[in-house]
Amino acid sequence: GELVQTINEQFGDLERLAEFPRMIAQANRMVKQMEAQLKRLEARISARKLDVGDALTEARGVLDSIKSAMEAAKVAAAQGDAEGAFEQLQAGVFERGDEVGEKMFALEMIVQAPQRIAQKNRELRKMESRIKLLARKGQDMSTAKVLLADARARLATITALTKQKPPPIEEIMGLVEELEDVIDQIRDEIGEDQSPQFKPYELQLPSGIPVAPTTSVESAPAATPVQ
Repeated sequence: GELVQTINEQFGDLERLAEFPRMIAQANRMVKQMEAQLKRLEARISARKLDVGDALTEARGVLDSIKSAMEAAKVAAAQGDAEGAFEQLQAGVFERGDEVGEKMFALEMIVQAPQRIAQKNRELRKMESRIKLLARKGQDMSTAKVLLADARARLATITALTKQKPPPIEEIMGLVEELEDVIDQIRDEIGEDQSPQFKPYELQLPSGIPVAPTTSVESAPAATPVQ
């Protein structure tokens, strides 16, 4: 009856709350690592006197929101509200960790823009040499030549945008993805392996982040029904 259902629900909450310390510890590790990365990024932006508009403030704002959600999860757990605690962790902490990572990735792209643009220019020059070589051997390189001109035009646009103050970071990130697609098409035409993605660095986040935690409201250990 209703009493048995209530007991089962309460027992399930206790089992989920037993997992909470492990999950909040994982969240703490994630936040500390992100804070350290953001501080390093802030220092580099300041040292180079870069104008990144509101991007840094927005990244910090999301991180502060994650910390607030962690505190709300602790309050909910202390009150025995397992569903509320895990909902805060899932939606307010772990899922938003991806958002912080993307914002820091974009900022890093701007910080390292001169080096990465030079690297791409070198890559395109090598492709041009390869195209000329294959053309001399009688292969039809007309498509590759069109794609190469397209890639250079896109890179020139990216270069110009990175010099704006502040640079339109989201627009640049979109163009970078488009540039990678074109370069991969060139590689297909000239018979080279796919290029590594135009990423300034890989975010070193704890395992499982920004993937949702292994224990959530839905996936928490199931309670053993009372007979």
